[in-house]
Amino acid sequence: MFIIDPERFELRYSTRGDEVRAASLHDGILVDPVDRPDDFTPLDKRSPREVLTWWRLPFIVTVDGRFSVRCLDGGAHDRTTVLGDAETLDAAAHIARCYVPRVSPIAVLRDR
Repeated sequence: MFIIDPERFELRYSTRGDEVRAASLHDGILVDPVDRPDDFTPLDKRSPREVLTWWRLPFIVTVDGRFSVRCLDGGAHDRTTVLGDAETLDAAAHIARCYVPRVSPIAVLRDR
């Protein structure tokens, strides 16, 4: 296993043209992203850049030795959606890869 000393190096990944920092990448899924969406901001108060960067992009967060898969997808109005929890990183990556975004309305038009 290749280990990078976080005191000496910073890992950066490109997501949809924006650059984010994360501890690692596992099977194409960001693990412990530094600049991930917080869980205390309503969706309508988030910056357009944050929404464009993170919208429907699952990521993994390490919590007390377990792995929580989260996603900013509007499932909760004031926080990221928990897609699932796993005991292993492989299982968490599987949850993230299986994520299917639900359809979201982008506009409501009145019938004329």
